[in-house]
Amino acid sequence: MTCTTKQTKGKWLTIAQKWQVIEEHGRSQPSPSLADLDILRSATTVMSKLEAACTPKGRSLTLRCPELEERLASYVEACAIMPAPPTRREARSAE
Repeated sequence: MTCTTKQTKGKWLTIAQKWQVIEEHGRSQPSPSLADLDILRSATTVMSKLEAACTPKGRSLTLRCPELEERLASYVEACAIMPAPPTRREARSAE
């Protein structure tokens, strides 16, 4: 692939496509388009997003709230301690 932006003209490039542009530029020295130059200027950002497991648009895959994580863990532990409610089959056989 010689020029990623020509094939995706007018479309958003994914992080993986930007990574391909950066790799191609590293292998050869073609005259890149302005869009390719913008991608190459932000190469460190693109690489960090790729390593951080982001979505194609650069959004984080997980959002974490420590308070909610703690509350969820305590709720799960409380549910594990409680006895399981009887099933319908068990309730019918007890009658």
